[in-house]
Amino acid sequence: MNIDVLEEFVTLSITRNFSSAAEQLRISQPSLSRHIKALETEMGSRLVERESPIMLTAAGKEVLNMATTVLSTVAASKRAIAQGKSVTSGESFTIEDEFYCPCFSEFIYRYGTEAQASGMPRIEVRALTPGKTAYECILERRLDFTTVTGVGIEGSDVKAPPVPEGLVTIPMPNSVSRVCFLASGDNPLARRGDVRLRDFESVPIMMPISAAFDYERRCVTHLFETYAGFTPRFAWQQVNTLQEFFSLNPRDAVFFTTDALSSRYQQYSTWVLENTVPVHPADAKYVRQIFLVMRANADETQTAVARKIGEIWASAGYYGE
Repeated sequence: MNIDVLEEFVTLSITRNFSSAAEQLRISQPSLSRHIKALETEMGSRLVERESPIMLTAAGKEVLNMATTVLSTVAASKRAIAQGKSVTSGESFTIEDEFYCPCFSEFIYRYGTEAQASGMPRIEVRALTPGKTAYECILERRLDFTTVTGVGIEGSDVKAPPVPEGLVTIPMPNSVSRVCFLASGDNPLARRGDVRLRDFESVPIMMPISAAFDYERRCVTHLFETYAGFTPRFAWQQVNTLQEFFSLNPRDAVFFTTDALSSRYQQYSTWVLENTVPVHPADAKYVRQIFLVMRANADETQTAVARKIGEIWASAGYYGE
């Protein structure tokens, strides 16, 4: 297995576009396509869904996890050798697989190259145990970290949603971003300039069918129940892209997101830029904040990893405006 190809695969998972990845890697797009195809042949499975933006398959997520581990270990080894130190693999921690987040691959790669190269333990991405929530997996020590979101109004403290006894939440620096909803161009809400949160009462909120979106559902429910006095209606779909969402119900439904993520979706997909409109409730500037969840009795090493996660998150501004 070629290290260069693993770097190419990680870059592709970050950019989610063959042309952008090839430009960043300074190779031709046909060469990149051949290398990824060869990697798929070597691994015996399709790794990416070739759409715009590209999506990793289940096998692709496993390979991404392996690739980031290998590349960060190589970087750490080079640094250790250059400094005359011994090379050790060290311990690792696990974080929930947030495959829906456009920047998650980038975050994991940055952690691997920055943190482990400086002697920090590595992070492995794990899917949830079937039939278990992220909280249960953490309490059972099958998982070390996950994230949750809290909502509030700009200018006031955003409170994290409640977590079970034995867990704690840590606010992620630079993670506050303004709530918005993506609507199709012919949605009546998209043509109004005075949309209030109450106006979404009969509007389906679209989300994928996935356990990973359960905390997003709780976040949206809390937003509407607290600030508009009703429980939102969700339209769950087994789809992978926003284009597929809107093709199912192009006029009435909206997609919950934030300004920060909306801009990232538009960066990855020309279709989203051309066919959706961000709708902001005018009655208040509602915001969302990310919180890291971990065990309350975590040791010093895990606490140090949590601090490093916060540092990388803050410097990259993944969710902040």
